Amino acid sequence: MALAMTQAQDTPAIAPGDDPRDPGMIRAFFERNPDLVPLADEIAERLHAAFPDDGPPVFELLMEPEEDDDPVTLFVIVDTSLDPDIAEPRLRSLYPAWLLDMVRRTQGRLQASVGYA
Repeated sequence: MALAMTQAQDTPAIAPGDDPRDPGMIRAFFERNPDLVPLADEIAERLHAAFPDDGPPVFELLMEPEEDDDPVTLFVIVDTSLDPDIAEPRLRSLYPAWLLDMVRRTQGRLQASVGYA
């Protein structure tokens, strides 16, 4: 599930109505945060392993204006058809092993989540 990187482009601002899964915006985020590429790849692989019957994880940007330095967080999301009572504990089971440390190491710029189809 390696992430494809292309040549640099201007970083677009996230505005209301923008698609938070837009590949150009995701690419620009990774160009500003190249240290997150291998970590996002690792999270995507682990989410896919935890939710093997669902599609591959997707990347989604979230604007957090209250953050001073970099107000954008990238979420790695697996869209699942599982009931939330099953999906949420499965996601939480990843936390003790490695995910909390990953969030700390990335200073909150990278998170994992589930979405519901």
